[in-house]
Amino acid sequence: MQPTKEPRNGCLRDGGRYRADHRPSAGLVSRWLKFNERRQAQPPADDLLRREVASLRERVATLEQIVTDPAFELKRQFAALETRKAA
Repeated sequence: MQPTKEPRNGCLRDGGRYRADHRPSAGLVSRWLKFNERRQAQPPADDLLRREVASLRERVATLEQIVTDPAFELKRQFAALETRKAA
């Protein structure tokens, strides 16, 4: 039986079986390897979230120190007195 060309994944039909003219699985494997490399290069989302939460906690701690500082409270009280005098 003569192989006839049929447009099915670039293969030739030969007696009911498909013979590959090229290796489609090699392309699949190389794409999977590239995807896997990219996935491993990126840190997990949990790690990114933990870093962001730690950074935000540091910022909140700094702001709490500023707000609870007695000197800061005195400055607010002086400012409030000045605005009352102006009114």
